[in-house]
Amino acid sequence: MASCSCSAALFTRSRVPLKRYNLLTAAIYPKLSALPQAVSSDGEISKNALKKISNLIEYAEKNPGRIPKIARRLERRLVKDINRENRRGYVDISVRGFIQLIVCCSKLLSLFTMHVFRVSHLLLHHSQEHMQVLAVLLLQAFWKHGTVPAYLRQMDDFVGPLKCLTHCTKADQAFQNYGVQSVALGGLEEFVRWMSRTKFISEQLPAIIATVLDNLQRTQPLVHSKPQTSK
Repeated sequence: MASCSCSAALFTRSRVPLKRYNLLTAAIYPKLSALPQAVSSDGEISKNALKKISNLIEYAEKNPGRIPKIARRLERRLVKDINRENRRGYVDISVRGFIQLIVCCSKLLSLFTMHVFRVSHLLLHHSQEHMQVLAVLLLQAFWKHGTVPAYLRQMDDFVGPLKCLTHCTKADQAFQNYGVQSVALGGLEEFVRWMSRTKFISEQLPAIIATVLDNLQRTQPLVHSKPQTSK
């Protein structure tokens, strides 16, 4: 009887490492009541929350076979929270998890590229600018650290939405959403650098150049209209 109990205990312990990624992934999301302390209203993540994300990524680096499951959990959680205003901080955490996964596991991007693509599309087409900015930051990380040859053509799918973000304004005067425009332009810049590294020339390159030139022309009036200070 004692032998059976010992065997059962050993079997239970042997199963613990297999589920550790579940525990670590769940740990990066605080309770809803503690979310305002973990993520500020402008998306700033606390040191404690960042530490928990680092623990998860460290586990992923040591256990690359778990990376697809971790990415799937992050995606599912983001999809669950994206349209709940009181859970927006969880989306920030999910995106930061993806970005850290890209940075630290860049050589294994092929294991979770499709999760990054689906999340990026979802965020880019969201009505809130904050979500769109998160999408651009995620894509920037992907283009900066990744050289995934299997998905070259799918990169073009993101150029259209990024171009739209550089043109859309809530009002003609003063570029009220200049923040998201500048972030989108930065995303296009990183995409061009990615093309340079991978030797892949996108069919959208002429459109990207036209978008950059158009934004330069539209900002010229703002520059020239600034009042000159007297000497």
